[in-house]
Amino acid sequence: MKWTAVIALSILLGIAVAYRLSLPIPEDSFYRIDRTDKTDRSHKTNIISDKADGTNKSDTADMSDIIDETERAERPDNVVLPVPFQPQAPFGDWREPWGEACEEAALVLANRFAHHLETLTQAEMRDEILRLVEYQNEHYGDYKDSDAARTAGIGRAVYGIEMEVNEVRDAGEVKEILKKENLVIAPMAGRLLKNPYFRQPGPWYHMIVVRGFDDEKQEFITNDVGTRRGEGFRYSYPVFWNALHDFPGEKEMISQGEKKIIIIKSQIPISNFQ
Repeated sequence: MKWTAVIALSILLGIAVAYRLSLPIPEDSFYRIDRTDKTDRSHKTNIISDKADGTNKSDTADMSDIIDETERAERPDNVVLPVPFQPQAPFGDWREPWGEACEEAALVLANRFAHHLETLTQAEMRDEILRLVEYQNEHYGDYKDSDAARTAGIGRAVYGIEMEVNEVRDAGEVKEILKKENLVIAPMAGRLLKNPYFRQPGPWYHMIVVRGFDDEKQEFITNDVGTRRGEGFRYSYPVFWNALHDFPGEKEMISQGEKKIIIIKSQIPISNFQ
């Protein structure tokens, strides 16, 4: 009797389980959520398998392009143009005309850049400055304190190089010009540069050659002819912008000068010489 009861109970339990499994699953049960999740996972698996078998390679390529573009956008810019250097007093004699020859020295460097002349000796700098001084004395009666327009005119007349005077609104415009492989001569309020190598307090009016910039350090890279330590000398963006002033006619009024620069275009693309 005991085993008969056990067998009967087992049969009844089996019938109950079979009946429960035959019932529909309620739509508000957790199984509905699980089915949806399984469908989503199936969809994701299809995308992965598509890429694996090559049918969706464009997605991978697009993502790679996005990553590359993002990295390029975040990478600081750095431009340095090839310009030889000698100071305006190449032999260390700062008496006239050398002490007043920053404009002439800047033009000598610009000419070397424009014609891809990679070297410049002390004697060559001396001779070129004297040549430019003589030209100005003949045509203007004086060689001192040339503003951007006159300096550009001298460069065109003596060296035949393409020079353009532009007013700029911010330091970013100067950077964009340098990115195009154009050199810049910048007229400056010399004392605002606060160059530690100047004989203090520095010149009222000065000109420097801007050959590049470094966004990571937020600096312009210059050849400052006003010191023998001027090759590759760096000025921060704020210092450069604050000191940028064209000659207004009187040295003492230099801080009121306009924000102008001289743009020098290379006669042949720089890339052809690298």
